[in-house]
Amino acid sequence: MGAEVDNEFWKQVPTGTDLFGDHVSLVRVKASNEFLVPLFERLGQSTLKKDLYLLAAEMRPEEIHPEVTEKLDLIADALGLPASDASAEA
Repeated sequence: MGAEVDNEFWKQVPTGTDLFGDHVSLVRVKASNEFLVPLFERLGQSTLKKDLYLLAAEMRPEEIHPEVTEKLDLIADALGLPASDASAEA
């Protein structure tokens, strides 16, 4: 299934896009509604949008865009929680 996901992803994102750099082309795609849910449907793995958080639980730290970690650390700081150390692992 990994190759199928990669193929579908690159159909929507221009080849050579720096996924961790300037990601202007990625902003146009609503990942949940326009990409992930339809992709899982095509693969015979019907998945509800509310269950997509399960994908994040399987991601490795190096697969998470640094901006996501930065924003989550800001939220943790505002709540008085310890920041993640994911940026040190990536």
